[in-house]
Amino acid sequence: MELQGKIKTIHPLEEKGEKKFKTQEITLDRTSEYNGDRKENYSRIQLSGANTDQVQNLQLKEGDIIKCNFEINGRFYEKDGEQKYFQTVSAWGITVIKRA
Repeated sequence: MELQGKIKTIHPLEEKGEKKFKTQEITLDRTSEYNGDRKENYSRIQLSGANTDQVQNLQLKEGDIIKCNFEINGRFYEKDGEQKYFQTVSAWGITVIKRA
């Protein structure tokens, strides 16, 4: 699947656990207009492991328009006897469409 938008925020690189597994999130502005109505739409994608290197390698900046390939990963867990789910939009390929 593909997603395109303007980079609103590049969140700080995080290292998790003893093995210091790297993750980094990017918020994309996908706001659109239709018949004069503005529809705000923001999507947060997550890069993980070696894919986090793309932020530096591509010299991504806020305002850049990018296209990314992604997959949706879902997890299930129980907490205090309640069943919960969360999803992550995991990006694995980024192409810069237009620089800021």
